[in-house]
Amino acid sequence: MPEVLSPFVYWAQTESNLTLKVDLKDVKNPYVQLENKKLQFGAQGYGARGLNKYAFTLDFHSAIDPEESHYKVYDRNVDFTLKKKESGWWPRITGMPQKPAWLKIDFDRWKSEEDVEDDDESRDIMEDYPNMYNKLEKEELGYKRDECQPFLQRFQTSKPMTPYLFEAVEKLLRYLMNRCVKPDLMKCTGPKLLSIDTKKSENLILSKNIDIGFATKRLLGETAITVTERQKLEFIHECRSMLTTMIAKLQEKSPLKQKAVRGLSSLDPCVIQHSPQLAQKRFSFLLEELNHANIINDVLAENAKKEYLHFCNLKKSELQEIFRPCDQFSDEVGLDTIYGSFLIGEANYKHLWEVIKICLVLSHGNATVEGGFSVNKSLLVENMHEKTVIAQRHIHDEIQEAGGIKNIHISKKMLDYVRGARKRYHEYLEMKKQEKSEKDKKKAEKRKLDIQVKDLEGERKKLMMATEEKREAIDVELQELKKKQASLY
Repeated sequence: MPEVLSPFVYWAQTESNLTLKVDLKDVKNPYVQLENKKLQFGAQGYGARGLNKYAFTLDFHSAIDPEESHYKVYDRNVDFTLKKKESGWWPRITGMPQKPAWLKIDFDRWKSEEDVEDDDESRDIMEDYPNMYNKLEKEELGYKRDECQPFLQRFQTSKPMTPYLFEAVEKLLRYLMNRCVKPDLMKCTGPKLLSIDTKKSENLILSKNIDIGFATKRLLGETAITVTERQKLEFIHECRSMLTTMIAKLQEKSPLKQKAVRGLSSLDPCVIQHSPQLAQKRFSFLLEELNHANIINDVLAENAKKEYLHFCNLKKSELQEIFRPCDQFSDEVGLDTIYGSFLIGEANYKHLWEVIKICLVLSHGNATVEGGFSVNKSLLVENMHEKTVIAQRHIHDEIQEAGGIKNIHISKKMLDYVRGARKRYHEYLEMKKQEKSEKDKKKAEKRKLDIQVKDLEGERKKLMMATEEKREAIDVELQELKKKQASLY
């Protein structure tokens, strides 16, 4: 039986009404059943899990008036306005103390009894956390953005990085899951992390015990005067929901699912040096995947496996020397450079080098192209000529290739070329001026020829019309003469 998906539902209340916002886009065929203390909803639409059928049931804390309640379907959500049978503030929306994970507070609409006593104007509950969110943005908010950003920056490169992907994704996923998942479930290996369902509350630690980070704890402590314990727990619960949503998305799109990615980690220098047996096992996975995809044949796979085994069995000092650039400069020196400097020209590793070349080009994507767009954007100013952009990109790429502006050797030839830059600029302007003059001359000549052609075509048309009229007159006169001629016989 397929799992029933529940959409996110955001609720708020006033003294007389409940409001619900169902987070579903492009809703089709909604099913709504309203009872005194229950709401049943089902529809097809775009939610947190994409286009699917979603449904939920809410058992209310107190009775509502179905006749006075209504709902409306919008492009981006479904809104419910439910009339309370008896006016008053509910301590919670559900009859049970434990609310479902998909049910959230709608802070934009939220009001409490204290709010009405203070003033009649609605206020945002976020005001209970003065300047807190700005501070958290700069410091740390549960998922710790600073941990995710380096991962993205590291892999947005033209260098071959796929051998590092398996360990990096596992590390990131494990880091996030350690914050909210029960410790006994975290003893499994990388691929098994994908099977942990963070939507199930039995797999998660209590909201009050999740690791939301030192800065968050400190800033929550600073709001002790203005924020109730219940509001703090709601905030922490939202942090847990954010973590579980992020983890679920990583699990859904994770490269850890791919056997080939696990196999490619056998080319990670750390795996080879510290876990040679694991590296050999993963390299076998890699060869199987390449062979099944008809990228390499059986003979190449067998020979590459033998050579890889021999490579892993090299002395520890030899491996350290081979991978020294990697240890020293991290990702600055690409794996293609590291492996190529040792394997190219080595007859004992020619089959292994063939396989490694195939594997390292798998990570070639659009990083260079997309990065080029960003570079162009930073270079552009108003009215910049296309050739100027190209010239500046040439300069930028040469500096990058040299390893920085400090590594550029300023030669005498370069200095002489720069000294003559203004002269060449004026020569270029003069050349452009001549080209424009010649172009204008050609345009004028073409315009003159167009007029002459048009005049001649008009004259030819007039002559043809006059000739046609004369021919018709002759035909009429000829017919009359023939009639007279026939009447004489």
